[in-house]
Amino acid sequence: MKRRSQNDTKTKLMRCFLYLLLLMGLSCSAQKKTASDQESAIPQLVLHDTHSHLEASHFEVIKDEKSLKLLFAQLNKTRKPGIPLPQVDFNREILLFYGPGIINGMRDIELHIQKESQDSIMIAALDTLNSPKGELITTSPFCLYSLPKTGKTIVFIEKE
Repeated sequence: MKRRSQNDTKTKLMRCFLYLLLLMGLSCSAQKKTASDQESAIPQLVLHDTHSHLEASHFEVIKDEKSLKLLFAQLNKTRKPGIPLPQVDFNREILLFYGPGIINGMRDIELHIQKESQDSIMIAALDTLNSPKGELITTSPFCLYSLPKTGKTIVFIEKE
């Protein structure tokens, strides 16, 4: 009789232990999903510089290696050596390029998501003056951001 009650106790303990492991596993995987969802909403800076050689404002969504190479051919026209291509897995992410064209002064440019809906993501640029007023330098800055690949339409909102 004692032997059976000991076996029953061991069986109950094993079941409790397995349920505890299952519960811990499920809670950990739920936390991972929410963390990656939060990261997907923020564009990540890949590259920025003060000379793009673009005269006019230009925004581009880059979805493949060919488009990236064409863009870098433009950026590297007068650079020797040129800026190397960033390593991008286009199966998982896209790139967002923005250059405001020729501007007066040194500016820091950042892209951010202004609004997101079920079928589109609206991207806006923030630029802050990074040089003293009255400085007569002209630049053509650019920035390149990565964003997880999505089926949503990317819309750039040009500031007026």
